[in-house]
Amino acid sequence: MSNLQQNIISIKNLFKSFGNLFSRKLVLKNINLDILKGEVFGLIGPNGAGKTTLMGCMLGLLKIDSGEILINGRSPLNIEIKRNIGYLPERIGFYKTMTGKEFLIFQGKLFGLPNPVLKKRVDALLRELELKDVANCKIRIYSRGMLQRLSWAQALIHNPDILFLDEPAAGMDPSGIIRVRNLILQLKKEGKTIFLNSHKLSEVEKVCDRIAFIDKGEIIHIETLRRDHLIYKIEYSETKKEFITLDMPLIHGLEIYQINNSFIKIKVENERALFSFLKHLLNKGVKITEVIKEKVDIEKFFLD
Repeated sequence: MSNLQQNIISIKNLFKSFGNLFSRKLVLKNINLDILKGEVFGLIGPNGAGKTTLMGCMLGLLKIDSGEILINGRSPLNIEIKRNIGYLPERIGFYKTMTGKEFLIFQGKLFGLPNPVLKKRVDALLRELELKDVANCKIRIYSRGMLQRLSWAQALIHNPDILFLDEPAAGMDPSGIIRVRNLILQLKKEGKTIFLNSHKLSEVEKVCDRIAFIDKGEIIHIETLRRDHLIYKIEYSETKKEFITLDMPLIHGLEIYQINNSFIKIKVENERALFSFLKHLLNKGVKITEVIKEKVDIEKFFLD
């Protein structure tokens, strides 16, 4: 079984509410997700949609009302599971009287890293995240971008296989955003599984394999962002949409995206699938007027 076929995180029928015995607000409604080993999975939604709450439940920081969350087949409360998770919160509380290096050493000791391993790990992260020049400075003098890079370092200090990232590029300038993007892609190459929340739709599109759209506590759509997927809009003379798909053969690598009486949008893995579908239309006598290649636009989908 390849890495991209194995579920590493599984969420079934998850419900979560806040409140008291007399008044409760349901904030997560019947969430079902499977995150695959080695993939980058993004969660997108407006403020208050439930993104951070869902991540808190997945980390075992929030108690769920009902349902099930499994990470590597175990509860997120399992101590061995926790040891293999790195967490980058949107906001982190630092010990401002510590230096950046002292803070990372402290974090590494919490995970029980032996001193020789810890020293190498701290030095490598300070170098990779461009914090070496301020490693011995008090955290209280760090800029927001430096604090975000230090947050990244603490999430990676124990070299976890699973990462939860809440707004990973928050507070960073354009060069910092590019650095984060490259870091996520590098971690993916190393086989890490990454679950992230973000409002930066263009960045999500560049790093994620799949994204889920959440609104009012419900997952409304899951989209695969395969870089080799293409979308074609095929325009034709007025034809009933039911006729277009009538007796349609099974075409591998093709998915109908949108259809009406004047055009159809299809998502294909390769041009062979496109040509097979065009052949199907021509065999039915459909008069094709234009074939337009389009780009997957997750921002447009999100706004719609």
